[in-house]
Amino acid sequence: MSNSLSIWLFTDSPNSSMCYTSHNRQSFHPFLGARRMWNRLLSSVSKRPVAVILLMGIAVFLGVLAWQELPVDLLPMMDVPFVVVLTPYIGAGPEEVEAKITNTLEGAIMMVSGIKEITSRSMDGFSVIEIEFDMGTDMAHALLKVRESVDAFSGGLPKGAHPMIFELNPALLPVYILGVSAPSFEELLQLSDDLRIAVSQVEGVANVDRMGVPDREIRVEIEEGKLKEYDIPFDVLRMLLEPGVRYPFGRLEEEGRYYTLSVDTNFKSIDELARTIIGFRGMGSLMNTGATLQGGFTLDLPDMLIPVRLNQIASVSIVDVPLRGTVRVNGEDASVLVVFRQGGANTVDVARGIRQAVKHWEELHPNATVYTITDTSIFTESAISGLFRNLLMGAIVATIVIFIFLRNLGATLIIAASIPLSLTMALVFMFFSRLGLDLMTVGGLTMGVGMLVDNSIVVLEAIYRYLERGKSVPEAAGMGGGEVAGAIIASTATTLAMFVPFAFITGFAAQIFKFFALSLAFTLAGSLLVAFTIIPGLMRFVKCRKKRSVKTGIWYSKALQFLLKRRLATVAIFLLVFAIGLIGLMLKGLDFMPKIDSNMITVNLTLPENTPYHVTAGAIAEAEHYLLENKDSYHITQIYSTSGQTGGIISALLGGAENMGSIQLSLVPATNRLKTSEQLAAEIHDSLVPLLDKWDAGIDLSYDGLGLEALFGKDIVITLYEQDLEKLENITERVLSIISDVKGLQDFSTSFDQKHLAYQVTIDRSRALLSGVYFMQALGALQPYTIGLDVGNIFVDGVALPIKVYQSVEELTSEKIERLEIPSMIGDDVYMGMISSIEVVESPMTIFHRSGQRISRVQANVADRPLSDAEREVMKLLEQDEEIASVRKVIGGQAHLMHEAFDQFLVALIIGIVLMYLIIGAQFESFVYPLIIFFTIPMSLVGVTLVTYILRLDVDISALIGMLTVAGLTVNNGIVMVTNINHLRFKRGLPKRQAIIEGAEIRSRPIIMTTLTTAMALIPMAFSRAEGSEINRTLAIMIIGGLAVGMLFTLFFMPIIYDLVDRLSIKNTTKKE
Repeated sequence: MSNSLSIWLFTDSPNSSMCYTSHNRQSFHPFLGARRMWNRLLSSVSKRPVAVILLMGIAVFLGVLAWQELPVDLLPMMDVPFVVVLTPYIGAGPEEVEAKITNTLEGAIMMVSGIKEITSRSMDGFSVIEIEFDMGTDMAHALLKVRESVDAFSGGLPKGAHPMIFELNPALLPVYILGVSAPSFEELLQLSDDLRIAVSQVEGVANVDRMGVPDREIRVEIEEGKLKEYDIPFDVLRMLLEPGVRYPFGRLEEEGRYYTLSVDTNFKSIDELARTIIGFRGMGSLMNTGATLQGGFTLDLPDMLIPVRLNQIASVSIVDVPLRGTVRVNGEDASVLVVFRQGGANTVDVARGIRQAVKHWEELHPNATVYTITDTSIFTESAISGLFRNLLMGAIVATIVIFIFLRNLGATLIIAASIPLSLTMALVFMFFSRLGLDLMTVGGLTMGVGMLVDNSIVVLEAIYRYLERGKSVPEAAGMGGGEVAGAIIASTATTLAMFVPFAFITGFAAQIFKFFALSLAFTLAGSLLVAFTIIPGLMRFVKCRKKRSVKTGIWYSKALQFLLKRRLATVAIFLLVFAIGLIGLMLKGLDFMPKIDSNMITVNLTLPENTPYHVTAGAIAEAEHYLLENKDSYHITQIYSTSGQTGGIISALLGGAENMGSIQLSLVPATNRLKTSEQLAAEIHDSLVPLLDKWDAGIDLSYDGLGLEALFGKDIVITLYEQDLEKLENITERVLSIISDVKGLQDFSTSFDQKHLAYQVTIDRSRALLSGVYFMQALGALQPYTIGLDVGNIFVDGVALPIKVYQSVEELTSEKIERLEIPSMIGDDVYMGMISSIEVVESPMTIFHRSGQRISRVQANVADRPLSDAEREVMKLLEQDEEIASVRKVIGGQAHLMHEAFDQFLVALIIGIVLMYLIIGAQFESFVYPLIIFFTIPMSLVGVTLVTYILRLDVDISALIGMLTVAGLTVNNGIVMVTNINHLRFKRGLPKRQAIIEGAEIRSRPIIMTTLTTAMALIPMAFSRAEGSEINRTLAIMIIGGLAVGMLFTLFFMPIIYDLVDRLSIKNTTKKE
């Protein structure tokens, strides 16, 4: 009766339980037809070893082809849903840029659909608007919509403000940075220009930005007093030198042909510009302005006119526009070329092309010295090579473990051969899926090395067991392989099920680890094909020894019998251990991403406001000198420094100012030094304290290899909302003072750290009009003394050079501005000071917006403490302050990304468990078996908790991926064990207790083998110090710990749960009857 009741429970089919008798046991299994199919298939495969070997050759051949074609990069190509609108407005302050540029463009952009958030920065001379779209947005379409909206509203922008719109993607990060030095400045100009042309011709290069070399312009400098000497009003000069145009004027037909007609008023050469007539002698005395304010006038012309040409009153020449900054490499002045790759171009291929081009260029220019400041391909290739070394070492370790267990060279070699075969199949799948080789995909391949032999071990062990019983190879392949086929298909499917949710969740972390999941899935899929083809096909080459000793099985069986007699006590102990592990895991701190040692440290110095660039350059030079003297102590190979505004798009995007400078330190590879870049950065910070005190400078150090701080800000970013700038500044300072004492917080910065003092000339329109001056005349009178008058372009050697007109002045001061003369319509000239006031005002260097509202940010990094703990304390302190509690605030930065990722991974875990339940339930035709097997999932968390405390690890995104992988792997052992127990109970008719003990004992060996091969294969990765290994290191450690403890629970706890659930179900069924 008990057997029939047990069968009714596990099959969930009344008909099956009622019809079960001893003579029809073989008809019980719901997948008996499938098993017979697998018997025939695997038996046929074992009879065709030649075909199997040729299939191996095909797989290897295709894998090698795929290997050569797969692109190599540090991170996978991701869809980053950001669009940037950059608008130069040279000469305007932050508030003017905000009012005239940013507000107008934000209003236009908000009309575009699909936008998640808009943030902006209004700074001196530039407006930068960053638009974040929802994940999955078609960025080509989004870019078009933003461009259309901006174009529709661009008519409201000031003259000369032309927005540049581009998609923010990994291609915007420099792929290569070069430094060039030469004996003289003139040679440096020429050589850097030549090298820029050579590099720009490399395939895959999109743009080469030059820093440290000034732009050129055609400068028209009016000599002081010359306009008065010739009596020519400046307004006349301005009008006659207005920028030229070229207009189309239709067509002409002449002598049977038609011609397009256009009118061109542009200057064609510098000589033509210099010889241009700009008026007549005494013109000012002859003018009668009448009563117009638009500059209309009449002339009473004399009988003889004496023309005045531009070169009579001004010098006309090509000059270098002075840079308000410096660029140095290893302590020497240099020009720096920043190279950007095209979207979709492979980083390594582009860098190789650049290296070849530079080598060829150096051969042609022996006088030049070229420095490679940054070559991202070196770190990328080193990181990928390190992963492949771990992969190879893992494969070797796994093979050794297999041989120790099997002690059969032939069987070991067959399983060892499954490793490269599975990997080559995975490479083929990756090629057709348009993936590349990067930290994530190669990490997935490496992580799968130990797992991919699991299926082969289970199939080989099952076949080998029948060979020991005297069966022929075809019989053993059919019977043994068919016995476990359903189990390994289900176990592989459950592992893959944990990664299916990545197709449904979004976010930065999900985007990155999706590629890890795909490559791992391809590896496991390849291992499944190998297990069903290569293993049975090559089993005839395995020499079967006598039946193996079962000493291990004997002690395991005795231990299991002991625990089965004390089920409740054993369950209580296991549950207590699980509760302790769960509580311990919940108490662990949370982090976002592990810090990657990229062999680079960036030191940013900020001097007091309004410090000129040459003073900043002095502070940078002193710090640079110290670091060069101690380069061996800090493992520095090269130093690249900038100070002030160095020109180029990078300087514009980063908002460089004259009181700011940075030093980029290139370090020796991490494998060649004992200290991490984080430790070296801390030492450098401490050593520079006396210099900081001397220059009254602030310091900020960065060593993040992924560049997360540049993309998402620091670890904790507190965003505060307030329209009034003065109130916003007060709130910001209060927040900073509250959190400054929080343990672990460092590298503080706020939106108001960077301020500057500026002279503001305020025109009194009424006084100006009473003095006979139109207020725009005052602006026009001041412009040639400051930013110059733009009067068009002239092409010189194929390059368009701007023409700028300046009034010569020895040194422009506030007093001289007050004494500037402005022509009056009603009498004598008026001085600027008569119609205006000039004063010094303080304003932030950058005004920030978020969703159209003014904001400020308080940022800080976290060190020596979990990010979640620090964030929790910050939030508690802010809520306790009454003034701050009433202000709208948002916690962002990497802390926000961390919470977003953890929420998404929780959803992924739930979806994965549901999918696993459905797969296992379908495999066993039962609603109960999946619940029994699922007991191993929470128990594996005990192993995860154990390694986090032993190795003092925090739980980050890598750890979460490790937990998901462990969840998918631990159920595999349970599936194999329960399948065998059921086989013994329902096919061979053994009593339940005997079936549990024998089934668990039979499968204990393959369970231990598969667990150890997976764990041991991951040891090289777990202890790797190669470049970029930080991400996969934590992941590997979590899997090792989870699998090891999960195996123990599977061997000793699952049989007890099986027995207990069966007994409880029998009681319930008996009551019903």
